[in-house]
Amino acid sequence: MLYLFVIIGILLIAAVGVIAYDSNRFVVREISVYAPEIPKETTCLFLSDLHNRHFGKRNETLIKALDEIEADCALLPGDIMTASKNAEFNEAVRLLEYLNKRMPVFYSYGNHESRAKKIKRIYGDLFDRYAQLLSGKNIKLYDNETAEFNGLDIRCLTLPERFYYKRKTENLSVEELETLIGKPDPEKYTVLLAHDPEYFEAYSEYGAQLVLSGHFHGGIVRLFGHGLISPRFKLFPKYAYGTFEKNKTKMIVSAGLGGHTIPWRMFNPGEIVVLKLVPGKNK
Repeated sequence: MLYLFVIIGILLIAAVGVIAYDSNRFVVREISVYAPEIPKETTCLFLSDLHNRHFGKRNETLIKALDEIEADCALLPGDIMTASKNAEFNEAVRLLEYLNKRMPVFYSYGNHESRAKKIKRIYGDLFDRYAQLLSGKNIKLYDNETAEFNGLDIRCLTLPERFYYKRKTENLSVEELETLIGKPDPEKYTVLLAHDPEYFEAYSEYGAQLVLSGHFHGGIVRLFGHGLISPRFKLFPKYAYGTFEKNKTKMIVSAGLGGHTIPWRMFNPGEIVVLKLVPGKNK
């Protein structure tokens, strides 16, 4: 029995060590996407779910890593800030300001930006203060808006709050997507910034060639390549992390950089994704 307690104790200590290590680091992951419709080779920084997290004093560790990456634009599908009554967003604004000085930034709403903006009875003027800071630094937050960059059709989706309810998944139709964000341009390669990957089937039916998502934080704990839990507290969610394909649509789900409700990670470090979009077929 003593040996059993010793083994359990060693395993617990090891688990705490892994959590402490993975919760305070990030990795750089490179992904190349090939498609004949891509008009021009473009390198994108794909960052999600910072949740105002910082790595090093004034985010110096994160910014140093980004300094070493040559990119044409930054694609941010939401939750760079955190909706909380007493939330601070200095680190989020500092990172956005740094990126905005280096390259065009396409930053769409996640559930935290959307929640902070729309639920004033809980969050008061939190979003207004955040938006004012962004505006003062010429940083745009795209709310169901589109943009063009290097011939790419970039669509920044804001889902209504009901699509993020706990323990309940709404039915997202193509018609509602088109109402929110318009129809994709059939003459261009469409990149959809869609915070929640759970609606991948709808994104595919909508016709986006590439979807960039986050929201699940890699599943908090990753076991044998699979995320453990979703923000709706469902075990082993299908789209927690990785690259998925359906019909002519590819979706890349980032593990993100930070966290909020469950702020720790295990076998699942934060990540910067360097996304290379390349004209032509996969080699």
